Amino acid sequence: MGDALDLINTLTPLTTYEYNAIVTRRIHLESILFQDDTLTSEQIDTLLEIAVQCPADGGHGVAYAQAILPMNISYERWNLDEQCEEEKPSKVTNLTSDAEINLYPNPSSGQVSIISKNFIKTLYIYSSDGKLIKFEDDINNSNYEFILQEKGSYFLKIQDINGDLHTKKFIIK
Repeated sequence: MGDALDLINTLTPLTTYEYNAIVTRRIHLESILFQDDTLTSEQIDTLLEIAVQCPADGGHGVAYAQAILPMNISYERWNLDEQCEEEKPSKVTNLTSDAEINLYPNPSSGQVSIISKNFIKTLYIYSSDGKLIKFEDDINNSNYEFILQEKGSYFLKIQDINGDLHTKKFIIK
């Protein structure tokens, strides 16, 4: 792991895409290497600067920053709805392909179903302000349903049995 961090620290980004990818991976690798899930205020500010960019401009580092942030801070500091201009692609970017995790209906009136290509191991649901709303461990099933009554935007974070993380945004109306 230290070798990967050393390699990332030697790279010089030439574009915004490269900068975002390198910086988000460096921050994530540092937290894994030092076994510390708490980010410094400087790391949070850097990730926020990346997370608010439109993915069409900032590349996949934007989704990576958005995936790291739900674990660490409140979303009150940035506005997801104003992330992209209207003519650019959708700001909702998943770490995995849509074929691996299906969440429906979205938006929902309360009941949400999840179908996963792989068995779901752990599920986290965060409110738009970053608060953990629901945590479920050892699900060990590829289908899962839950109900949320409070209207708003939420983030679903799933770890499958392979250890892969999947993040989706959904709305309760």
